[in-house]
Amino acid sequence: MKRFLKILVHADGRDGGRTALRRAIHLARTNEARLTVAEVIPELPPNIRKLKEIKSVAELKEMAREDAQQGLDELLSEVDTVGVSRAQY
Repeated sequence: MKRFLKILVHADGRDGGRTALRRAIHLARTNEARLTVAEVIPELPPNIRKLKEIKSVAELKEMAREDAQQGLDELLSEVDTVGVSRAQY
């Protein structure tokens, strides 16, 4: 039987994301594979430039990235990640 070496899972805060993450962690442990958990951050809408007086586009993108990272951190804290190493990008 072929073993998985690398596993990529898209996880979000919804119930489906939790289920997918649990399954991916189980697969990674069973196969001694490397697991990468990703969240897709949508592109900022074009009309966001109207908010430039409040924040720059770069600041808004960074806020979206930080929010997504916080969501992933919360999701990972809800599942059994014993023995799973974490790297952030």
